[in-house]
Amino acid sequence: MQKTVYLLDNFFIPTPYNQRFFIEKLAAGFIGHGFDVKVIKRIDEIVNPGFVLVSCHNLFYNSIWGIRLMRADITRFLHPAKLLKSHKVFDGVRYSDGVLGILAEWMQVRVLKQLRKKQDIVVIHWISALQYWLQKFNMPYIVSGEYYRVNIPRNSSLWGWYNFYKRDKHAVPYPLSASVPPGDIGRDCNNEEYDVCYVGNKNYRPDYQLVFANNLRAKIVGTPPYIEETERVRIYKNSKIALGLSYEESIATGMVTDRVVEALAYGAICLSNNPMAPEVTDGCAIYVKSKEELLEQFNYFINNTKERLALREKGFAFIRERGTSHHRASEFIERAIELYQPKFLQ
Repeated sequence: MQKTVYLLDNFFIPTPYNQRFFIEKLAAGFIGHGFDVKVIKRIDEIVNPGFVLVSCHNLFYNSIWGIRLMRADITRFLHPAKLLKSHKVFDGVRYSDGVLGILAEWMQVRVLKQLRKKQDIVVIHWISALQYWLQKFNMPYIVSGEYYRVNIPRNSSLWGWYNFYKRDKHAVPYPLSASVPPGDIGRDCNNEEYDVCYVGNKNYRPDYQLVFANNLRAKIVGTPPYIEETERVRIYKNSKIALGLSYEESIATGMVTDRVVEALAYGAICLSNNPMAPEVTDGCAIYVKSKEELLEQFNYFINNTKERLALREKGFAFIRERGTSHHRASEFIERAIELYQPKFLQ
């Protein structure tokens, strides 16, 4: 039986645009489980059984107004004049505020009504207002979102999601992962050309990045502008050490950036400003709380090849065991079997 993971790129639910890295990584993880991956714009393009990935994140109505590239939620401009409010509230978090939010949600519901007619389909969606409608329409679904593994987010607006993951059987939160098949971990990883690298937002701890400004064997790429994915991976695979820098807001919410596990998957020692990085990687990543400690750890691993290679192998083992998108796909498949026993997984 042919089975497919569909990425719904409908005008009102532009999944590959919203939460791009989550969607692309998760979809890639299903390939090793015998699924094809296909981007679709219309529901009638669904011809095989499988999963449909739907990501909203309440950014979708930007596409309606033609300003998606601005990365601006247009309802912010109407914030002082919220004429309408959605009546649906989940754990104190309001789903859709403002006139445009209500309008956009209504448009999405029309798409879901088409989707519910499809047989042997399980929806995977990033937690949003659509959960209410998936339940109302009695559609088989699994919900996902950021994973707060270590502690309760300091941001109280996220407590509802944190608790939701703990009690709802439909919830499969998405922890860190590298988009590398487990069997490819370590392949073509030379990790010798650069002593240290960083590829990521230029505003994430620029003071840490500047520590290596005069190092000729450092490869620091602040984004934007963005580089090709193949070049990003090449840099990791040829670096002894990688900086797993996180934004302070991410640290406050209890999250660790994906670049932490990606460093390990590509053979680099990861030094991170996120205090949760060691715990979510079983001690493979190293927390550095200051520029001085960053430089100290950098010098240690550059000058102690044996210890660096030992930690490198430990990182490979961690990723192989449970740190790839293939493992994440397994979790969704297992939950789908538990909840719905779909024919395409029998």
